[in-house]
Amino acid sequence: MEALCSGAKRFYTGKMCLNGHTVERYTSTTECVECSRIAHRTYYQAKKIRKETGEAQIVTATAAKYHVWDKK
Repeated sequence: MEALCSGAKRFYTGKMCLNGHTVERYTSTTECVECSRIAHRTYYQAKKIRKETGEAQIVTATAAKYHVWDKK
């Protein structure tokens, strides 16, 4: 709570996250910094693979279809 009030972006509790990391956490999401880094790396690696295999066009077309549908 102190970190949130002081405007800090991260805080340290000393407790392990569910995946066993004992590192800082983000104040906005309380997510472990290491878990966030792993999730982002995994996402971008999968995105790169989809782009290389041509699946990106399918995903983008599907997303665009639903995005237009949500606007109605």
